Amino acid sequence: MAWIRALAAVTFTVAVGCGGGGGGGGCSTPGSTSDCGSGDVCSNIQGDGNQCRPLCTTQAQCVAGENCEGIVNSNLKSCQPAPARRQSS
Repeated sequence: MAWIRALAAVTFTVAVGCGGGGGGGGCSTPGSTSDCGSGDVCSNIQGDGNQCRPLCTTQAQCVAGENCEGIVNSNLKSCQPAPARRQSS
């Protein structure tokens, strides 16, 4: 019976811990900062759902492979994964 309580505690901790912060955590409302850690904003990532991503105002604030893009229903921008490029034959 103790292992069931331990499993439930771990499951709860993981579910709550994945809810915000750190760039990439799950969140509920695009444009909101309340679900995310400091400097992050909830962003709707095409194909990956809502994720906490770093706020940005210019492309220079994002790492290689990310673009500073607007967030739907918001005047904020976040560093979001750049779309995959097609290779030409």
